[in-house]
Amino acid sequence: MKKESKIFKAFRYLCLSFVVVTGLVAIIGTGGGGGGGGGGGTTPLATGEFTKTAQLNTNNGYFGHFNNSVIDRRAQQLYLADGIDGSGYITAIAFKSYTTTAAEITCPDLTLKIGHTSLSALTNTFANNVEEGKGSVETVLTNAQVVVPVVSSGDYFEIQLDTPFYYNGVDNLVVDFIRTGVCDDSIFLGCDTTFSNGSLWTNDLTSATGTPSAALNMEFQFEGGDNTLFSNPTSSTPIPFNDDPSVQRQQQLYIDSDINGSGPITGLGIQVGNLTLEETYTVSVNLGHATVTTLASDYAANYSDSPVTVANAVSFTVPANVPANSYVWIPLPDAVFTYNGTDNLILEFDVTAATGDTAYTYHDHGSGDVRLIYGPSDASVIMPVTTAIHHIKLRFNGGTMDTITAENTSDSLPFNTSANQRQYLYRASELGTSGTITRLALRTTSDSVALDYSNFTVILGHTSAVELTSTFADNMDDATTVFSGILSISSGLKAGDWIEIPLTSSFTYNGEDNLVVYTTTDGGTGNNNIFAGGPDSLYTNRHAYVWDNTSPTGSINSYLVDQRLWLQ
Repeated sequence: MKKESKIFKAFRYLCLSFVVVTGLVAIIGTGGGGGGGGGGGTTPLATGEFTKTAQLNTNNGYFGHFNNSVIDRRAQQLYLADGIDGSGYITAIAFKSYTTTAAEITCPDLTLKIGHTSLSALTNTFANNVEEGKGSVETVLTNAQVVVPVVSSGDYFEIQLDTPFYYNGVDNLVVDFIRTGVCDDSIFLGCDTTFSNGSLWTNDLTSATGTPSAALNMEFQFEGGDNTLFSNPTSSTPIPFNDDPSVQRQQQLYIDSDINGSGPITGLGIQVGNLTLEETYTVSVNLGHATVTTLASDYAANYSDSPVTVANAVSFTVPANVPANSYVWIPLPDAVFTYNGTDNLILEFDVTAATGDTAYTYHDHGSGDVRLIYGPSDASVIMPVTTAIHHIKLRFNGGTMDTITAENTSDSLPFNTSANQRQYLYRASELGTSGTITRLALRTTSDSVALDYSNFTVILGHTSAVELTSTFADNMDDATTVFSGILSISSGLKAGDWIEIPLTSSFTYNGEDNLVVYTTTDGGTGNNNIFAGGPDSLYTNRHAYVWDNTSPTGSINSYLVDQRLWLQ
């Protein structure tokens, strides 16, 4: 696969920042965006971007999508969440060419739809593969004429979407391709035959069913969201998050092709290696650019610019009972680092206090280059070196902050016929980013019913507590009303969609404390249930409720509802 030069990556990033064209197709290689400067940040922050590639195994060519003998074509492609390893606004998709083309190819009347799904293999019926409980399928490109550029074998060609699709990174993803006109030439696309039920196609657009086939190689361009670096860990280590002072400072190197993106980094998640115990650390976090591909034995010498301290001696608590391979978010309250997308990235931790050990996943990246160094806290020169690298998430500005549970139950609060109060506690390690909360949504378990809920109030507040008490007022340090009035929910939402509460004022979340969401209402004329997870030891005493809207106290139980927050 041909890779973009770093100069071209930076140029393409600038172009995408200013130009939106329906049906635009561009040729791209394997690299991600560029642009951006090192460190600090401006107000408002720019939106970050990154590219994720799904179905990496290319072992055959697939014919029919862009074709000069087939007039009509419909095809659904399935991509698994752990194959995409990202979340956020998808603004473009890209297909991989299996062959080299001699000239541009023009295809008329292309429509694309995207939706979440719980399926891990497609059924033979198109309609059964989407809108089965994980949200609406959305039309992202409508009757567009696309021009496939001249491409070499292994190159991806990108199609810009009319409307971004917000992918949550938890559910699987279906891309629905519908073409109603013949192309002026044909191109073979790369596919992965090891995923035999990853595609479903037909040349009869009236047919409800199709023929199963291999999954196509595809790239997704994200504008804002969470970029997961590496998956399938091989081992774990408590370095540097442990109480041994000889190994509490750590620096690691991620090369630009690991990231495939650029822009302001507002959050940092790290993957735990086993079921956690509650441990608290004082940690400083630096981010900086590097031109080296292997780390030297001096921390400062590895940076190509001045590192940015995004967390300066902050308190970081890993909660108990976080499952293995889950991510916890480290607070970054002190600065925003803007990654330029062309250099490599250094991530440095310095732990100065710890109550115990937490193991985090890693894998050996398979070359002789040193990618991780560590030693005593505050020491300038390292001791051991390793080719291992930790599994992390980088949150690029512009996405949402989601808490999505295992979803094994549902909650009839707060959208109920009866008056009620309810509080939920979300931990900083589940949220990950400080900022001004401007919008809030809860995820519905069924198709929505058009209803009004009277005297509906939403209150947000910080807390240092890890569990709620039965007294509502005691659970919030700085209760702030962000909505009060009649809340109207419209019909038309599908199960798995988000019911948005239109906040009338904002709340500034500090990113270090836990967050309590408190609602009260007189009730409505019907119910709209929402997704919840629990009871589970991870959610112990995280929900307080009572069936009226005046009592100062309520009952406590152990589950959490799915929540989405928008920040600016």
